[in-house]
Amino acid sequence: MGKVIVELVFILDRSGSMEGLETETIGGYNAMIEKQKKQEGKTLVTTILFNNEYQRLTFRTPIKEVRPLTGHEYFPRGRTALLDAIGQTIHQIALKQKEDEVDRRPTKTVFVIITDGLENASTHFTTPIIKEMISYEEREYGWEFMFLGANFEVFSVTDQLGIRRTRAARYARRQEAVYLNYSEVGNTINRMRRGEAVGDEWKENIDALFDKKGDE
Repeated sequence: MGKVIVELVFILDRSGSMEGLETETIGGYNAMIEKQKKQEGKTLVTTILFNNEYQRLTFRTPIKEVRPLTGHEYFPRGRTALLDAIGQTIHQIALKQKEDEVDRRPTKTVFVIITDGLENASTHFTTPIIKEMISYEEREYGWEFMFLGANFEVFSVTDQLGIRRTRAARYARRQEAVYLNYSEVGNTINRMRRGEAVGDEWKENIDALFDKKGDE
């Protein structure tokens, strides 16, 4: 087996509905990145913050060079242009991977989308287009897409987007749930690194907390 190169892509909601969860989002993301830094092999990190605007916090940055997320970058406001964030990021990553030399091309690409609001502000991408883009990258290049959502029927959204239900989870809109999201995502990424099969067991703790606490 050749050199393992993992590309991690995080698309994080910072629309107004995330207000009150800033500390947990920042802390959970930073803790997950620090744990990923300890893993063997090369890892590239792209982190997108979105509302009705789009900000690239990092773009294919070697993980050792990724700086902690702070409140200067992550402060909720605005609406939720989810489709535009997903579509623009897929397009950018796919374009850059095609430019990579073969021996520098990622062997595993994982998208992690975390949001607590429904789409209400996209102007460039539609649901059918996003579904086609996701299906193509999964089929042709083995990309993985994980989706964690709160305050809406997650499976209804992910079914329309073409994201498998085994890769989608609904979380309680509570502080401990946000921390748990990042912890379980990090654990799952580690399993994917090792080439382990991942079903829906990765989200059992997230589901259990949602069932216990409800959607608050």
